Amino acid sequence: MDVELLEWADILVIAPLSANTLAKIAGGLCDDLLTSTVRAWNPMKKLVFAAPSMSPFTWKNPLTKEQCLCIVNLGITIIQPVKRRSGAEEYETGAMAEPSDISRYISGGQCDDLLSSIARGWDYSKPFFVAPSMDPSTWRNPFTQRHCVRIKNLGISVIPPASEKLEFFASSDEEGEDKTGAMPEPSEISYTVRISNQIYWS
Repeated sequence: MDVELLEWADILVIAPLSANTLAKIAGGLCDDLLTSTVRAWNPMKKLVFAAPSMSPFTWKNPLTKEQCLCIVNLGITIIQPVKRRSGAEEYETGAMAEPSDISRYISGGQCDDLLSSIARGWDYSKPFFVAPSMDPSTWRNPFTQRHCVRIKNLGISVIPPASEKLEFFASSDEEGEDKTGAMPEPSEISYTVRISNQIYWS
């Protein structure tokens, strides 16, 4: 294992990620340079992305889904495969995403729907607000926090999520546990936007 490689690289991108390599990473094997690098990599400090590429039947296999979930839990972000023609007039999911799309995804500039397209073309000299809403574990994830820092650096104001009582986290003798992740109340969002706009236009 080349320690200098770990120290030199700021980000790790596995493209393509074959079913064989996926199984190795999920199982903790490290019998080549790539899997040894992944095994020694610290995804909590440096980002890791993987772009699967395999046959449609392999991609849809339950074992593949289980192994994908395993590496996601390890801190690896999966860039979803795309559809390619696999037979006469048939398009199936399994092919690796285009390199340009992978690059945009990693840089945080993908715009595959109306909202992200608006954000991509926005003039950030004007106010832009987002109010996150997700489950508590996702909000606490280091990758989420990094993404928040990244969009803040673009000029987007993040309205922090609220702490909400979630009954399914409670035991039989507890009312519930505070978990942060719920979207703030609309009135709070409106107040934050109104105050910021007053400052912006003053």
